[in-house]
Amino acid sequence: MADSRIGVYREIAEKFTVAQLDLAETTAEEVPAQIDRVLSQALHHSRPVYIEMPSDVVETEILSDKLDDPIDPNPNTVRNLDAGKMAQSLLQKLYSAKRPLILVDRAEGAETVRQQINEFVQKSGIPTMSLPSGASMVDSSLPNYFGVYSGSIGTVDLTSEVKSADLILAFGCQFSDTQTLGWEVLPERNVMTLIGRNHIEDEPVNVQHVLKKMFQELDNTRLPLQDTSSWGDFRNQPQFEVYPKAYIIQDEFYIHLNKHLQPNDTVILGNATPIIGGRDLVLPPSSQLIASGMWFSIGHMLPAALGVSQAKAVMKSRGRTILLDGDGSFQMTAQELSTIIHQRANVIIFIINNSGYTYERYIHGMNEAYNDVASWNYSAAPLLFGDAPANYPIQSCKVRNMEELDEILNSEGFIKGKGLTLVDVEMDMYDISEKAKVLFELAGKQL
Repeated sequence: MADSRIGVYREIAEKFTVAQLDLAETTAEEVPAQIDRVLSQALHHSRPVYIEMPSDVVETEILSDKLDDPIDPNPNTVRNLDAGKMAQSLLQKLYSAKRPLILVDRAEGAETVRQQINEFVQKSGIPTMSLPSGASMVDSSLPNYFGVYSGSIGTVDLTSEVKSADLILAFGCQFSDTQTLGWEVLPERNVMTLIGRNHIEDEPVNVQHVLKKMFQELDNTRLPLQDTSSWGDFRNQPQFEVYPKAYIIQDEFYIHLNKHLQPNDTVILGNATPIIGGRDLVLPPSSQLIASGMWFSIGHMLPAALGVSQAKAVMKSRGRTILLDGDGSFQMTAQELSTIIHQRANVIIFIINNSGYTYERYIHGMNEAYNDVASWNYSAAPLLFGDAPANYPIQSCKVRNMEELDEILNSEGFIKGKGLTLVDVEMDMYDISEKAKVLFELAGKQL
């Protein structure tokens, strides 16, 4: 804006952050406590914060004592309700219900109570599902877990079961048109109890404590028995015969890749055809899936994969980092491939190369130029950024058929996940999951 309103960016940030701090208005003595205060709010709400640091205070010396104190994710300013009473209230609702369900997503900090959610789901036996962006929040091996709730485009369609539920405990649910088939499969609001990390409906409470109390005090004999024998099994994915020289198509690619996933993998779905094709992956134990539940902006998942890989290294976590991204999305932030190589990050990247924005074609402009992208030689991308660092393996190739894909899936680079593996997966520009066509054609009609 080139004017004197330096603080205008902080004012803008106030619209979407939960706490702000201007260090220019803070004394050196107050800085450590004030920074801790803001970071505490970030942890408590699982939301972004904003700290403004003028360039002329960067080298100001402050006391380091606070660095030894852990950040408190539950600031004293929050007045929580009694967790025991809230636990009893929810249990009474469950005992009174005839067709209760549990629906899980990862918004509102629900990730931080994932363990407690799974423990309660397992002990209660209550039928449980997740929203698309909450896939992997619930252990796929639990017999009362029925997969991702995607309505008619899911592996199993449980719309009628959700619509007939008389109580739904909804953990961290981010209801959006993209998650609910344009609101078609949105559960009835009057049967839902919305639960976040720090609240149940509008009441502030430590949900981790509530879930622990519910787990301890649950009386399974008072829960209703539900016949779920007709609900289907999302683990039974369609089977197909693999023809080695056959072109790779969307429906077969994800099912075939699924067979090669390992425990502790982190699978990241770019906002392209992977976010649809990958939502029904049956994940191995302790694995995680990262996908957007709201905005379909593109480009951010490549740098996100870098962040995931670095976090795994710092935390000494096992498992591979696997990114499934679109060609247009990759082109938005391709320079981060240089950072991945420079930082020696362990990342596996599959670029779905279908010559543009395929799902956008089905929404609007099937053959319009604005849905095309430039034709890149993706497998040559690592060469652009110079020689590989010592002892950092790089495997980069283009695959056009199932035989070539299998060579990669059985390679040491993919199996061990060390170094960089970049795979340019060629697909037809009009190829999309048959079930997904319904979703995007509906979106096109709503525009």
